Amino acid sequence: MICCQVEDKTVAGLLALIEAERNGETVDKALLKHLVRMFTSLGTYAGSFEEPFLAKTTQYYRQEGQQYMQESDVAEYLLHSEVRLSCTAFTVVIAYTLRLRGLQFRSHIAVVSRQV
Repeated sequence: MICCQVEDKTVAGLLALIEAERNGETVDKALLKHLVRMFTSLGTYAGSFEEPFLAKTTQYYRQEGQQYMQESDVAEYLLHSEVRLSCTAFTVVIAYTLRLRGLQFRSHIAVVSRQV
């Protein structure tokens, strides 16, 4: 029971850090990398983190994409979408970490591209 509570709080904290990074805040990327490594080392990445991560990613970028479509002209929207697809720091960290472990990464870019 305590183990599950710690895991849930760790996932929630990691997701909060990722959202802060998406919102332009400076976050400790080394901490992100270490937390993802922890999940992969424990063999719980897919079961504990991946689904909530992809769900939050979908929700975040769907909301952001809808907002930008309403508030921006086409050129601004396309530029914003391109930036979002090319420079999500966490994507680089997680893909690199999983590749080191020989694991597959369900493309964060695919999720983002469907939403923005």
